[in-house]
Amino acid sequence: MTRSSGFVGADPERLDGLAAAFRQEANDLREVASSSTLALMVAQWTGNRVQQLRDRWRQESKPALTVAANELERLAGELERHAREQREVSGSIGGRKATHAPYPSPSNLRIIERSPWHENEQPCSVESHLGGVGTSWAR
Repeated sequence: MTRSSGFVGADPERLDGLAAAFRQEANDLREVASSSTLALMVAQWTGNRVQQLRDRWRQESKPALTVAANELERLAGELERHAREQREVSGSIGGRKATHAPYPSPSNLRIIERSPWHENEQPCSVESHLGGVGTSWAR
């Protein structure tokens, strides 16, 4: 969440970038698991120690990498969902990209007499909508 210059919320582009990084890391973990499994299978090493190592890899290490990769994928999906929601909220504010939260604090409200997208726009009181806030904001 960002709070600077009147902006509250998440930067959807940064969330998407982070999601892409998480997905790449998940793929990298899967690749490590796969290549390590192959390397252990074809290793020119015999005996009890290699078998113990292979068993431990198969039972503990590889599943742990799979769990981590799946968690990164899940988090990437969550980040993408948050980015999508932020864009939807931003887009619902007058059809323009939001530069502030959809519900600004009363101290950030100001009278807007005319906007470029509505010629006859008049300020309206948000007092009735926000229950006692005595500041005006254009619809």
